[in-house]
Parts: sequence; C-alpha cells; structure tokens
Amino acid sequence: MARWEPDAEERLRRAAVELFVERGYDEVTVSDITARAGLTRRSFFRYFPDKREVLFAGSSQLVNEIERRLDAGGLGESTAGIVIGVLTQAGTILLADRGAQRRRRAIIASSPELQERDRAKIARIGSAIARSMTRRGMNSADAELHGAIWAEVFRSAYDRALSADGSLGFGEYLAKSARAVASFPRDAERYIDDESVAPPSS
Repeated sequence: MARWEPDAEERLRRAAVELFVERGYDEVTVSDITARAGLTRRSFFRYFPDKREVLFAGSSQLVNEIERRLDAGGLGESTAGIVIGVLTQAGTILLADRGAQRRRRAIIASSPELQERDRAKIARIGSAIARSMTRRGMNSADAELHGAIWAEVFRSAYDRALSADGSLGFGEYLAKSARAVASFPRDAERYIDDESVAPPSS
C-alpha cells in the first residue's frame, strides 16, 4: 500500500538526501532509498533513472526555463541586462531553501561522479545562453564564449551565496562574480598593449 501514498517523489528525494548525508553517496543503493521512504524500487524508477538524478531532478526544466526567459527579453534591452535578470531569477528560486542547497552541495563535493554531472549541468546552461545570444544576432563563436562565461558566473554566484549568511539577495552575489570576470579583459588588454612584456615561453 505504501507505493500508493501521496508525495512519493518528495519522499524518495528526502530519503535519498538523508542517506547520502548519513552514509556517503557511494554507500547508498536504490534499495536503501526505497526502504527508507517505504516505497518500492519500481516507484523509484518511475521518478528517477538512477540515484544520481535525485540530486539533479529539475535540471532540464531549469535550463529550458532560462532559455525561454532569455528569448522573451525585449530586443531593445542590453544582452547583459537580460542575462543578469534571468540568472538572478533562477538563482533566487534555487536558493529558496538554502539549507537543502547546502546539503546538496556537500553531497556533490564528496563524489567525482556527481561533480562531473554538476559540470555538465553548468555547461548546458552555458549552451542555452549561447543559443539565445545567437538568435539575437551574435556570431556563434562569441555566443559560445559568452554563454560559458555567464554560466560560470552563475555557478560562482551560487557558491558565494551558499557560503554566505544569506543577508544579500542572489543578484548581489551574481554582480560580485560578474565584476570579478569583468576585470579580466582590462588586465589582458594591458598585457597585450604593453610591448615591453614578453609573451610566456612555451
């Protein structure tokens, strides 16, 4: 009868996170998760393809929503302004429960497999931004570079926000990370323009 009880997906997710924290991600099986949740393995695979995806459920929807909102931005608005606005919205939603996100981050940090999956998620966000920028008229090479940079700015802001006390909004952490990246071109230009600086030897 347990499999017919409501909120099965959330129960499975909660059970998985509890076990990952208690035992470590690698030591937990799908059977452990379903036993803790009082559900069947069949119920688990109805919602998640594997235990890894418990921590990444909703990633595809997040990427799709970011791309949709970027495309919906007004053509007269600056590209950077639109990207910042959309990423601020996404980060604010993700950090609605900071405690849960901190636990999730700690679990991911404990496993190379999960770290690789997390990097793939960030790369997909970058690709979504690049596609939207291309549709706005940017050439594909520049769009891919901008997308990758903005995705890393988003990741950095997320880490900053989770490491802080929560007194600032996500947009302020995003701005901090964006300012850090903005200093790189100025440094590069000084290096390139300074003929007295020899390029590094190979």
